[in-house]
Parts: sequence; C-alpha cells; structure tokens
Amino acid sequence: MNDFKVIKQGFPSLVNSIDQYSYLEFAFPPFLPAEAMNCTTTLFKCQMLSDGYARFQKIKLSIIPGYLSQPATIPVTLSYRGSSTSVDIINLLALADSRTSNVVSEVIYPPSGSNLFSDYQQTQYSVISFLTVLNSNSLFNWYFYSPPFFDSAVPFSLVEYNNTHSLYLAVQSLDNAIGPGEAKSYILDQTSTIINQLYTISKSSSYYSFVPTASYEYDTTYQFNLVTVELEYSVIAKPFLNTTISPSLPISHPTLFPWILNPTTLRYNYRYSYPLNQYISTIPNFEFYPSGKNAQVPSPVPPSFSPQQNAYSLIINDCTIQQIVFPQIMFRLNFTSTCQILSISISQKSYRANDILSYYDATIGLSIFDILYTPSSSDYMLNIQDACYRSYNYASGTLFSPLQSKLLPTIPSDYILSINYTDFTSFNFSKILFDTTNDNDYTTLMFGLSKPYRELVTYVTTYYSDVKQKGVFDWDTGLYVINITIPKGSVPGTFYYSLFIDSFVFTSYMMESYFGTPVALKVFNTESFYYVPKIEAISAFPAINVPATGPSTNIGWIFTISGVGFSYGEVNIISDIDFFPYKINFGSSSMVGNGMYRVNYPVSGTCKSQTYSIYNVSLYSITDLKNTFTKEYDPLTTVYGTYQNQLRIRVTCDPCIITF
Repeated sequence: MNDFKVIKQGFPSLVNSIDQYSYLEFAFPPFLPAEAMNCTTTLFKCQMLSDGYARFQKIKLSIIPGYLSQPATIPVTLSYRGSSTSVDIINLLALADSRTSNVVSEVIYPPSGSNLFSDYQQTQYSVISFLTVLNSNSLFNWYFYSPPFFDSAVPFSLVEYNNTHSLYLAVQSLDNAIGPGEAKSYILDQTSTIINQLYTISKSSSYYSFVPTASYEYDTTYQFNLVTVELEYSVIAKPFLNTTISPSLPISHPTLFPWILNPTTLRYNYRYSYPLNQYISTIPNFEFYPSGKNAQVPSPVPPSFSPQQNAYSLIINDCTIQQIVFPQIMFRLNFTSTCQILSISISQKSYRANDILSYYDATIGLSIFDILYTPSSSDYMLNIQDACYRSYNYASGTLFSPLQSKLLPTIPSDYILSINYTDFTSFNFSKILFDTTNDNDYTTLMFGLSKPYRELVTYVTTYYSDVKQKGVFDWDTGLYVINITIPKGSVPGTFYYSLFIDSFVFTSYMMESYFGTPVALKVFNTESFYYVPKIEAISAFPAINVPATGPSTNIGWIFTISGVGFSYGEVNIISDIDFFPYKINFGSSSMVGNGMYRVNYPVSGTCKSQTYSIYNVSLYSITDLKNTFTKEYDPLTTVYGTYQNQLRIRVTCDPCIITF
C-alpha cells in the first residue's frame, strides 16, 4: 500500500503529565475517511487517533511506570489493512533534567484504612491526594490497579506554586475498595520511583429490598398504550428509573418521589405513567437503580397488548439541500410516517425532532424537518429513529424512494467546509512567555487559512475557563485575530488552549506538534495559590442524638474550613423521611471561631422522629480560577472516614404530640 507512509512527523508534546502526542501525516488522499489504524511499542501504551480523515493522525503514547531508564527515541510500529511501517518518536522523558524533586508529603483523603458506607443516599465517593514537592522538576502520576480501573492513570495537576514548593492534586472516583498495592503514586522523569503504594480503603453498602411492577393498558380513545411503573421501597430514597422508547431516546427519572405510603406494607410507593405508541413492536425494559444497585424489571406483555405492526410505514417523500450562509447548509426532509419520528442524525450529528420540526399534519402523518448543518464531506449517512423502536439508515447517493427512482442527494463540493492542519498558511502569537505574578497577561493569536471565509466563527477557550474569547477577521491582513487573556495566578509551565474554527477544534498541544515550539505558550513567572477551600473537621451540634423539646429545637453542624480566600458555602440538609433538600447558606456572619462556621437548622417540637443528614456541600472562593485539567471533588471527601459519624443527627420526637 503505497499511500501508507508517513510524509510529515510533528514534534512531541506532553499533556497532563501522562500522555505524549505527536502529529503524523500520511500520503493518503486528503478526504479519504479514517479507518482503524494500530500502533505498538514498548515502555508506553500506544493509540492512534484520527481527526476524521486517514491522512491526518495523532499518535498518543501513555507512560507506563516501573522503568529504570528511558531511550532517547521510541520506536513505534504502525499497522493498517495488513500493511506496516515504523516511526521513531522523540522521548520527552529522556530529555528531562536530572531530578531535583523532593516529595515533602502526600496527604490522601479519606485516610488510609477508612471504611466508607453507602446507603439510600447513594453517595458517590472519591479519593484525592495532595502532594507537596520541594524544587519540583518531574512528573507525578497516580496509578490504580483495582477493578474497574485496572491500569488507569490519574495525573497530579499543579494547583499551587511558589519559588520553592509546588502543590499537586489528583482525584479519582471510588467505586470499589482499594487493597494494598492497588494504588501507587509515582515520580516520573528519566527513571520512575514509587512514592506510596500502601493506601487502602474499604467500602460497604446497605441495599433495601424493593418490589417493582410494570403494567400496560390500551387506551381505545386516544389509541396508545399507557405504561404504569410502580416501585415499593422501605425508605424515602432516590431510585433511578430508566427506560428507552427508541434506540436514541432514553427516558430517565433520577429523582422520583413517593406518591403514597402503603398502610399495609408500610412501604413508600413510587409511580410513573407514560404513553407508548400503538405500533411499537419492541416493549422496552425498565431499569431501577435503588441505592446504587441495578435491577432490571422484565416488561410483561399482557394479552390485551397487540401492536399493529402491519399498519406501520415510513416513507421519505423528498430530500433537498440548500446553501444558507457559508459554511451552513439546510437539509429539508419530508416524511410520511405512521409512527412519530423522534430523532434524525446526519453523519453521527444527532437532532431531536422537536428542535427541527417545521411542519406536522397528524391526520396523514406528514412531517417536514429543516436541519442546519455544516458539511465536511460530500457523502453522509442519514439515520432516522422513531417512537416504535425502529431505526432506518440511508447513504447519500442511494435510492430512498425506489418507486420514484429518487436518490438521496450528495453535498456539492463548493458547499463543504474542511479545515485541517495543512490549511493554515500562518499561525503566530504576539507573545509566548508570560508573567502572571501580579496581574493578568495577554497575547494575540493571528492565523491565516488557505481559504479565508469572513463568516467563520472563531474563538479560543483555555484550561482555566470555558469562556469563549472570540476572534475577528482582519480585512487588511486577511488574518483571523483573537485576543487571549492569561489569568493572574496561572501555574508555571505550558498554558493549554483550544482553538475553535466553526465545528473544527485544534488543541494547543497538537498545534505545537505541527508548528513547533514557537507556538507553545509558557508561564515562566508566577505565584499561584490553591483557592479551593478545604473542610478540615465537622461536628454535629449539639450532638448526634437530640431530643426535640419545646416549640423548636436547633440542630446543625460546625465546619472548620481552611484555604486561601474562602468566601461562602451552601449545605443541603435532608432526612430519611423527607428527601427534598433544605438549602442553607453560611459565610462570615456564621463564623463562631477562627475558620469555624456554624449552620443552624430549626426543628419543630411537633414532629416525627427522623434522621437529618448533610446531603451536599458547596464551597466558594474569592476567585473562580480553576484548572479544568483537575477534577472537582466533593468537599466532604476530606472528612469521610474521620468525621463521617458527625454527618447525621437523629432527632427523637415525643409521640404524644405528633400531629398529622
């Protein structure tokens, strides 16, 4: 295969301290659709990623710890359709300076040896690690070898920095227990060294029994099948109901509330009803997720349910394509359908029918849909899904109406917008080195395209903000211009961004790989602080068991919070018989000591005995500067395993004064 050869290879770029990316361009024709391409090497996990076409690829090499040294180059074997070739990738780890990093401490929450408990609240736990390093010049990763993660890697992201010390944070969701040796933190540079492999945590759950039922009833007046789903549960919880009425349209109900207490069984009844089309031939199953445990309810088909399959039909009457304003076109699709159309997809871009419906006549089942679409190829696939659990696929250039010999039209070549790396005629920044110690810094991106269209929407987002920093087209220079803000306190090192040109996305690390280091943005001087507040301790007030006395009793919690720039917080309180959250704000007016804040919740003396608990806590700082490479975590993570018994308060009421 003469086209399967590399004609351009970019310089590698490191992302997230785990993955090294490089641009590869092959000799394939420019618009040849991408197919599976594989790569193999040693010391790294290897993956080939396409931007939609076989010609333009990126190779992703992920670090595997446990090595003693690193070669200067990484030999990689590429395979495609039975052919193979090879490339040598520069190894950035081998270019690392001699190690000066000295790990001062690693603090993990919840503490090692903790036993976490899940009940009807379905708490989603995480484990987080704060790593303090002196004179850091290395990479730091956290590897998990326990199910379901196996060899998953989590980067330690730099969140605070001064001239000597660096603070890193890693966050991993916790679905199962972690045993000895199943979580290992590493220093990675020319060699790999284990920091900690002794962390363990156990997790137990309490599931409540439930009795689900499903029934159907045909409504002769409106001609549909009414589905009723019921679930009886022993506590007020938040069972998750999910069903699918078409391959593309799941119906999810994550916060069902009980509608009655069964006086016989003393169990709470959850009920939901919705219609199904009379022509549906596949009866969907219902899935319940009570307390984190999945349970699928079989869908009984009563004798009275008989779908009228023979009366069903779907006909495409017409399909036209019209250019609106380049690069947008409009598909106008005309259908006659016995069953309602729920969604339409064009080349995997999906549209809900309600969003694109321009005309509907229920008497004859006629629907007209207008779809705005930005094409990147003349060919496309059309997929239609309906409320009868049917899916239909058509390809451009093929018959959609054999009786009338009508073909699904292809998209004219002059309607197509396609932008890849080779279309950039220039790509420059006014400044690439930044000092964010005392204030924001700024730069201007200027780039040209081989086919400059003034109508193109261009903007940049950074890893500190999803705010669109929009660009303009400069008529004098023929260039697109975008002003970019580098926020005060940005951590040192590479400043990551994404460039959006209409529907095309170009990441900073791939642009660096393609154009080289002159387009790499670097923060060289800064003082950054980790502004996310941390809960150091929590205590129930006045105790974890409280008798309700008098007309009203105050309960609550005292939070001890550390961190630079804490502004205010929100806490949601629920009980085991009332799952609707009661939100309380707290801040400077709630302070009862140095870094200590009290949250009060009044309980009426005329009450029913119940257990109140903290359902959710949100903490806000004076700045919104957050690195999007770092996952957010539940603020209660730092007290789980240590103060978890303080999160609930049992209030006992006098049964003699209960009123209903």
